[in-house]
Amino acid sequence: EIPGNNIIGISAGYYLPNQDEFKDYYDGSAYAVFGSYDRFISNYFSLGLESGFMKKTGNLLTPSGGKTSVESEWTLIPVSASIKINLEIADDIVGYLGAGPDYWYCREEITESTIHPENSEWIGGYHGTIGLRLYSTDERHSGLGLLLEGSYSVVDRFGANGIDIGGWFFKAGLFRHF
Repeated sequence: EIPGNNIIGISAGYYLPNQDEFKDYYDGSAYAVFGSYDRFISNYFSLGLESGFMKKTGNLLTPSGGKTSVESEWTLIPVSASIKINLEIADDIVGYLGAGPDYWYCREEITESTIHPENSEWIGGYHGTIGLRLYSTDERHSGLGLLLEGSYSVVDRFGANGIDIGGWFFKAGLFRHF
């Protein structure tokens, strides 16, 4: 049985960007931390809010993958809202599917502003998510558990340079259902 109407959680995630041009600049993936809140509106449906933080530093790469001496720092704060369908798969295991809008804050700072100007703005998009909540079977820790989630976001612009920053997040964390 569901312990209550609210779920709060914290998780860490692996970000796999969608765009090759982004990978050329930032040398692949990055890691992020997230906080989340879900509110059940019925036995099966919940509304959720999630926000994260990610920072990546390094040197820009050429399109062929060679390192340059141009230093760069990239900050991402993904914010998303979801409506989720929650279904009990087995005792103490709940699966869910969700979708909703994304609104991401992106900041790119480059030491050589003549090569690539600084960008800082909020960008909209949307996402789909799938996940599992594994509840603790210990009665002393009722409502606590492990969260496993994957999501794909479509956020297709970063300023005027046209880099697609959307992609995959794979997350694991802890939650409390109360």
